[in-house]
Order: sequence, then structure tokens, then C-alpha cells
Amino acid sequence: MSDTLTKSTWWSADYPAQFYAVYDIAGAQPAMITQWIDVAAFSVKPTWLPVASAMLAVSAADYSKQRDEAPRTAKAVQNGAIVEYAPPAPATA
Repeated sequence: MSDTLTKSTWWSADYPAQFYAVYDIAGAQPAMITQWIDVAAFSVKPTWLPVASAMLAVSAADYSKQRDEAPRTAKAVQNGAIVEYAPPAPATA
């Protein structure tokens, strides 16, 4: 699938990219990616879909890579880039 489709789709006005990674944009980084979305997979806008500015637009290659990766590893967003996710070390008393 290409990075861009004909812009006569429901998402063309509000979603400049086709593929997105969802993460906590207000949280500490690296922020774990909680969902990968292909907006073209939906015939109408889902009510749960975040606005584009609350997600990271990703390339078709990045989207496909996470889908095809075996075994899947957790990913995160850090400074606008996709990185391997490592949970923070537990706090020590």
C-alpha cells in the first residue's frame, strides 16, 4: 500500500497521512506506542479515532514493519522518532 491514496477519502481533510502511531503525547518520553492505525482501513471515521495532531504520522514502511515483525517488540516515540521501548526501571526506596 502506498503512503498516499487518492485524496477523495473521508480522512483526506483531517488526516494528512494514512498511517499513524498512537501514544501519550503528554507523557514522558520515550512514550510507548499503544496502537498502529491505517485510517484508510475504515469506510467512515471511527468515533474513537484521535485527531491527527495527537498521533505520530508514520510511513507505509514503518507501519508494515511493525505488522510483519516476528516476534513483535514494543515500540515507543521519542523526539518524533520510533524507537525500541524499554520500560522504565522501578523506583528504589
